[in-house]
Amino acid sequence: MDKIVQVQHVAVHCCTAKEAMKKVVEYMKYEPINVVELVTMQTLMKVWEQEELLHLQEFDLMVAGNKEVLEAAGVTESRYLKEADDMLFFKMFLRYLHKNHKRVFVLTEESAFVETFCAYAKERYAGVQIVGTASMEEHGISDDMIVNKVNGTETDCIVAFLSSPLQEQFVIRNRSLLNARMWIGLGRETEEKLSGRIVKNRLKKFFTRQFLKNKIKKL
Repeated sequence: MDKIVQVQHVAVHCCTAKEAMKKVVEYMKYEPINVVELVTMQTLMKVWEQEELLHLQEFDLMVAGNKEVLEAAGVTESRYLKEADDMLFFKMFLRYLHKNHKRVFVLTEESAFVETFCAYAKERYAGVQIVGTASMEEHGISDDMIVNKVNGTETDCIVAFLSSPLQEQFVIRNRSLLNARMWIGLGRETEEKLSGRIVKNRLKKFFTRQFLKNKIKKL
């Protein structure tokens, strides 16, 4: 867990899913809240546009959400790339929540995805206890309403499916106010994959990766 790679000013932990899960298990034992984020291509594209995202350095664990993130950092080990591409950490995380009957609060952008994720979790990870939900669509920019809703439940973990920089901005503003052991930002790309809305486009990925590499070289 001591190997960290820099991608567009973001320190990403280059580790196996199993190693990342060891940290998650520790985080779930203690308070105050620890912040974990799946770093995706969308996150990286926003970093150089939003200076405040440099606060990502203050997050506790940053895990690559897809292999393109690692490739942009020059990582070539097949094991890391395959695990990121297969979303193994995400799957292991949900299995952990399921096996240990953890209480989860789900935060999304659109109300419709709340039902999608709840149905997904019930079908595959029935042990997960979803104790509360909220959407930005429902509450708008009212941080207070969402924080109060979270704190009104006895949740172990907040699972967020928000786009960048909304996801990072929200937890940066409210980290000290949230009563939970862990926040995990899974991003809008994870939501799209679960919803079946994402279309794989190798050419698009290639040009995005090249753009990032060129951007990093100029820094």
